[in-house]
Amino acid sequence: MIVAVIGATGKAGKLIAREARARGHVVYAVTRPASIYKLEDDYPVIPKDIFELTTEDFRGFDIVVDAFGTDFSKPGNEYLHQTTMEHLIQVMEPLPETRFFVVGGAGSLFTDESRTARVYETMSPAMRAVPENQFAAWNKLKDSKVNYTFMSPAELFDPSGPRSGSYTLGTDVSIKNSVGRSYITYADFALAMVDEFENRKFEKARFTAVGESRYKNDGKNVFRIGGTPFMRAGSFFGVFARPHAFGSPMTVGSWGATDIYIGSYRGTALDLPFNELFPLYPVYGGKRIPFAVMTTPVELIIRTTYGNITFCWPEADLLYIRSENGLGLLIDMQMEEHQVIKPRGDKAWELAFRWICSFVLNPLKGYMDVDAPWDYERNSTPVVKAYMLPDADGEMLIALEEFEQSGCVRESYPSWEEGLADVAADWEAFLNKQPQLPEKYADERIEAAYNTWSHLVHPSGRFKRWSIYMSGMMAATSWQMCENAAVLKNNLPLAMDLLLNMLDEQSPRGQLPDFYDDSHAMLTMIKPPIQGWALDYIMRERDLATEVPREQLIQLYEGYVKWADWFLTYRDDDHDGVPQYEHGDETGNDDSAVFRYSNVMDLPDLSAFVALLYDKLSDIAVIIGRDDEAAELKKKSRDLIDNMIKIFWNGERFIGRVHADHDHIIDDTSLFFYRPIVLGDRLPKEIIDKMAEDLSKEGLYLTPCGLSVEAMISPEYSKVSFGNGGIATSENMLIATGLYYAGQKELAKEIARRYIDGVKMGGSPFYGVRPGIAGSWPAAGFQFMANLAYNL
Repeated sequence: MIVAVIGATGKAGKLIAREARARGHVVYAVTRPASIYKLEDDYPVIPKDIFELTTEDFRGFDIVVDAFGTDFSKPGNEYLHQTTMEHLIQVMEPLPETRFFVVGGAGSLFTDESRTARVYETMSPAMRAVPENQFAAWNKLKDSKVNYTFMSPAELFDPSGPRSGSYTLGTDVSIKNSVGRSYITYADFALAMVDEFENRKFEKARFTAVGESRYKNDGKNVFRIGGTPFMRAGSFFGVFARPHAFGSPMTVGSWGATDIYIGSYRGTALDLPFNELFPLYPVYGGKRIPFAVMTTPVELIIRTTYGNITFCWPEADLLYIRSENGLGLLIDMQMEEHQVIKPRGDKAWELAFRWICSFVLNPLKGYMDVDAPWDYERNSTPVVKAYMLPDADGEMLIALEEFEQSGCVRESYPSWEEGLADVAADWEAFLNKQPQLPEKYADERIEAAYNTWSHLVHPSGRFKRWSIYMSGMMAATSWQMCENAAVLKNNLPLAMDLLLNMLDEQSPRGQLPDFYDDSHAMLTMIKPPIQGWALDYIMRERDLATEVPREQLIQLYEGYVKWADWFLTYRDDDHDGVPQYEHGDETGNDDSAVFRYSNVMDLPDLSAFVALLYDKLSDIAVIIGRDDEAAELKKKSRDLIDNMIKIFWNGERFIGRVHADHDHIIDDTSLFFYRPIVLGDRLPKEIIDKMAEDLSKEGLYLTPCGLSVEAMISPEYSKVSFGNGGIATSENMLIATGLYYAGQKELAKEIARRYIDGVKMGGSPFYGVRPGIAGSWPAAGFQFMANLAYNL
């Protein structure tokens, strides 16, 4: 056959042309005169711009392929799909015997067999223009007299993947491969198209194809390793990823763009780059090989051309690594002074990191080949090359166990199957306690729950009870503990641990730390005292009197009373009856423009938080039989609310002032001044109504992705600033809850729906939302707001 490929210099067109010529077809390249130099192969050329092409250019051709592409990031170029299609229809209609193939897009495919929604409808509005216009172009082609075949690739269209030689065909519905991924390489796409040249199954029709590739990241990831480490609830170590020098954070975990390593949550590891302890390199035949990473909550799979290496967690401190087909792993690293690798027992080796922890690597199948000479001058084994290698059957199973003390080899270990079943049961039990959501949020529900579950750590060091990390590099702060406790209300013992653990580091005067981990703490600053907000939320659905041990309630009550009193005793230096913040960091919105006036500020939200805490402590006082104290606490709450309104409410909105300079009024447009809504119906109705009116105005604070932390009409607004324009997690949680309990339920639910939809669509470049769910803080925000939107 004689084939013309429009766009033969492009990624898809080049491979289609090569595939066709390899089959013996005669191929012509249609390209702009200025792009002829880009041709990598020797073809006869039709040197014309696409809008210069005429019917006569293709008379006598059997196949014409439209693989034309352009830079759709340029404004207006998204409409080229339609304008080029209109022109090519005019060119091809007079040639009914010539088949016209179009390289389409996946966006116009239906999402499933119900054929009720198309893929582009699940995208961010900012990303829909191109697929919407391509769909319009497809409709023009379908209604024409052209002898067309419209071929859509899979949703993941990989330009660099190999030609596997196989694929699966579909029609107008996005289909998945064996690991649940809509994925195909350009090379396999070209193969499927040229097969259709010859097979003629889809004349005047559209079709799609997906491919398999064992070593590409074509498996469905529950989370993208990198932003979220692979861990089990309770673990202090896990599998982390970092990009190569030529990669980027967006490609972490993708084929050939990452390294993986064992990293640690231990506070003593935080001074290390990326908190990295030792790297892991897949090897085959003694050589390092490229790989990609696929993840589920209970398994991490390294995918290579030779097979898979799989990780799972039999126990919180025990990680299993299993390989097949002769695959192994290499630890290639340098150790610091006094750090060593040393033999343990017959086959095992111990990696001892002096200030952090120890790891015992025990080959249950296979063996270890270690080259790590002792250096007396450095008191170390400074250069380590340790191969974990398979047995004679090509299989390997390594038990990697962490120890706070010197490590040892166990007498027995669970089987892989037992370990996988244990972690799967633990994960499912946790997930089943998380709120149910509509089906369209199923993936986000699992990812968010995984981020919460995998950031939990068991008691160790300074931690006397279960705690949670904010990310792979830092323990959660005191207010993030409260937000995660609220999300875990259906797992009340765990929620209570998170509410109590800051009290284990409480100062004699009553202050709680900003945060602490297993080895050190930030004690000189605080975070907003939202413990009352968390208790208010939990106590509306759970009966603490019957569900929480009395000794825990007493500990919580007495500790939190000291915490609330601390603000009025030690944070009211001008004795005006309202406490002060002493740094932007203490508000949680570190760089808010409110603090451009002074580092010490009187802001109404702090009074609201303390007043709400007093109110809930009054309720707990009744539960534990301290009625006289309950009345006193209730009075403290009412007096503080009255004083807050008297000082900060100007009749239209709350304002602030520079501490000790009561004449310096701060009438900014920060969302700080709407935080007092956390008091709910404890505020006067006229204040609630005015705040709700402001918060419901489109384009003021309300965006398609939730509430902005600064009014978008403000000169201080910046979508790249954390405290002056982002869609901040805590602000949205606190304010939406307060509105709900103040009677503004529909507005609260609307904000919550917008927030979770903003997360689902990956944020918006126009509103500064933090995309994704990585880390326990944004995960808590998603789960909390989704529950508010659909379950309250």
